[in-house]
Amino acid sequence: MQRKEPRCIMKTDTSTSTSAQPAKQPSGLLTKQQVADALHVTERTISKWQSRGWLQFIAVGGRRLYPWPECRDALIRDFGQNIR
Repeated sequence: MQRKEPRCIMKTDTSTSTSAQPAKQPSGLLTKQQVADALHVTERTISKWQSRGWLQFIAVGGRRLYPWPECRDALIRDFGQNIR
C-alpha cells in the first residue's frame, strides 16, 4: 500500500500588502459605541463621563450623539495628552 502525499488545500494570497495602515480618525457625530471604540473604553465609561459632564452630546430623536472633535478636545483638556 502506497502512502499518499498530503495535499495543501489552503491558498495564500500574496497580492495584499502586510504593512500596517494608520488608524482612521473618527469625525462628525458618533454613537456611544463608536466613541467607546475610538477611546478603547467601555460604553459604561462613556455613560459615566457623560453624566459627570465631561463629554458633550446632542440628543436627536431619543439618541445621544457625541460630536467627536469637541469630545476629544474636552478629554485632552481634562485628562492630558493620553487621549488620541
